[in-house]
Amino acid sequence: MEIVAQHLHQEAIHRTSPIERDLFGRSAFNRYYYSMFIEVRASLAMLRPEWSRLAHAAIPDLLKGKVKDELKRGRKRAEKMGDFDVVSLCESALSATEALAKLMEQGYATRVTADYYPDIPVDFLSANDFQLNTVSVKKAQAWPHRASAFLKTITSAWKQLNA
Repeated sequence: MEIVAQHLHQEAIHRTSPIERDLFGRSAFNRYYYSMFIEVRASLAMLRPEWSRLAHAAIPDLLKGKVKDELKRGRKRAEKMGDFDVVSLCESALSATEALAKLMEQGYATRVTADYYPDIPVDFLSANDFQLNTVSVKKAQAWPHRASAFLKTITSAWKQLNA
């Protein structure tokens, strides 16, 4: 999905028609979001199979709810056992959980604007940069990579707690 987003991103930059630039730009934001969403949902499904069919809006709530609660419980157990390496890992995972939830919310909001609000234009800032709702395409391009890093931290702690 990410390769499609990158292609659409480049097409938006290279198009001369304002309408085509807007359409390709919107589609790039959409695909960057979906690239992130698919990876997040797949990673969460590896933690618990019942999370494999989560809807978009449910993921940030899950991260801020059940995932966060499980990590907090694990941190408390590790504190009681004096395992400060696991405590530190849980702290990192809790921060990653919060950051990933915010990233997903931002991505989802941008994707909704791209898909459902054509009256809000894609703003081409320069020959190689554009934004939608103050979110630059370069920031959107980083969503999948940032999500992957957060997921690695969360998964590492989760596996340690459930080993």
